[in-house]
Amino acid sequence: MKNKIANVEAVYETTLSWSLESIAEKEGFKVEDIDEIEIGKYTTLYISLKNGTSFNIDADINGHETDYKYPKEEFYFDKDWNTVEEE
Repeated sequence: MKNKIANVEAVYETTLSWSLESIAEKEGFKVEDIDEIEIGKYTTLYISLKNGTSFNIDADINGHETDYKYPKEEFYFDKDWNTVEEE
């Protein structure tokens, strides 16, 4: 197997969270006024209110490091990116 492997990928997991109550207090609206919530690219939380107002809230990732000690998943590929099964 090892002589067939040309590419390796490792997947790590990170959890980010947002306090809707804190955001609402800071931005001056009530949590009950939220119409839609979506998490977009690059850790941005999109909040749309029932009155049409919207907010883009970036996650605070300072001091929030991904634990790279062990990967969640590992993948092994040959030179053509075909999966190579572990032995």
